[in-house]
Amino acid sequence: MSIEKTRQAVHDYIARTRWASLAIVREDGAPTIRPIGSFAPAGGGVDVFFATPRDSAKARVLARNPRVNFYFQHEGQAIASYRGVSIIGEARVVEPGSEDFCAAVALIAARSQHFNGLVERGELDGMCIYRVKAVELRYSDYAESRGIQELRP
Repeated sequence: MSIEKTRQAVHDYIARTRWASLAIVREDGAPTIRPIGSFAPAGGGVDVFFATPRDSAKARVLARNPRVNFYFQHEGQAIASYRGVSIIGEARVVEPGSEDFCAAVALIAARSQHFNGLVERGELDGMCIYRVKAVELRYSDYAESRGIQELRP
């Protein structure tokens, strides 16, 4: 599969994923994995927007160490056709009022009923939106090959 087709496949796969896992490193150095339901691929690329409460442990950890691994996997896959996506990058706050903020709110709200409810009730003040800027991308598609395809975004 060409690099461009792989990037499109990754984008489409993320768009169809219901829940993702965000790996972060706590202050004590222990890795932890947090479920994320309010996320969306950023435009046509492989970067990802996600939202979390501003006062959450995730937000405090990301303020100290923005390096993350965002993992996307569909439930119930057979091993012969397993697919998954891992994006390693930095989670940066998207500033309210910016062009990215407006895009992120619209994209996340279109996918997440919970987040859309916050938007409709005007309750975004308590939320922090991030953009994970991909620096490394790993894509597994066992229907194509058993290995992992690594791409540089």
